Amino acid sequence: MERHRNWLRSRPGLAILAFVLGASGLGTASALVSRHVGAGAPAAASRVPRAPTGPALRLEDGFSGPAGASPNTGLARTLWYTDPCWTSGCGSPPQPTRYMASHAVLDGHGHLVITATQGATGRCGAIACRFTSGRLTMLDWAAGGTPSWWQQYGTFSARLKLPVGKDLYPSFWLVGADLARVGWPTAGEIDVVDGVGASAIGEQQAQFGTPDYIAPYAGTFVLPGHQSLAGWHTYAVRWSPSGIAWSVDGRRTSFMSAARAGADWKVSFAHPFSIVFDLAVGSGMTASEAAHVLPAKMLVDWVRVVGGA
Repeated sequence: MERHRNWLRSRPGLAILAFVLGASGLGTASALVSRHVGAGAPAAASRVPRAPTGPALRLEDGFSGPAGASPNTGLARTLWYTDPCWTSGCGSPPQPTRYMASHAVLDGHGHLVITATQGATGRCGAIACRFTSGRLTMLDWAAGGTPSWWQQYGTFSARLKLPVGKDLYPSFWLVGADLARVGWPTAGEIDVVDGVGASAIGEQQAQFGTPDYIAPYAGTFVLPGHQSLAGWHTYAVRWSPSGIAWSVDGRRTSFMSAARAGADWKVSFAHPFSIVFDLAVGSGMTASEAAHVLPAKMLVDWVRVVGGA
């Protein structure tokens, strides 16, 4: 698949993350980060669901702020960074998508909007960049991959509207906060949802193992009643020591047990993870197709994390 994410191996020279999980405090959930949905949010049905009782709230972002503002607007500290992986192509085969901060901004109505457009400058690894989009990560690669936020276990959810079109790959996913230290796929990856091009089918994955042996687990789902991925839906994973359960709009869609991962579970999934949102454009999109499909927008209404170790 175009979005295969073994990009760390093609980024020689990156500083190695200078922390050990236990010594740095990453063995426990990070402090609460919260920016509730503001007055400019849309209808109440789209607001972040409140949980007055039950598991502790660990992260909540309703993306309130003025149109065109950075997704960090209104936060007490920087949470989101633009991933510079486009310089290496972000995968194998490399993607022709350059990621820029200007393509992941607030819309003034309580949404984060990631926009993919035709046209780009520079090299995306071994190929020329042809498209520009946004990829937000919680890993600060300017500081060697240090995570701004991390969480081990819990329920990670986001309300999204995904673009549908040939060679469009919107995604909400989690990656091990120790990625810079141990590499991919050892750090582990949990894809909460992947939009797969023009298909009405969504994909959910876990990837783990070692660079020499990648052990993916993948599940797919189709929304009931001929609904489209282009509508608003809530995508979530409930990640616990026993396994990873995926759901869409509260309906369980897939499950991977810790036993299935075997010894790799402890290596790849028994440590904190951080969050990534991105919209990639694949190399198969022609200029004429791009003229009809782009610009494409991925909207994030809110993201929320509760519970955890």
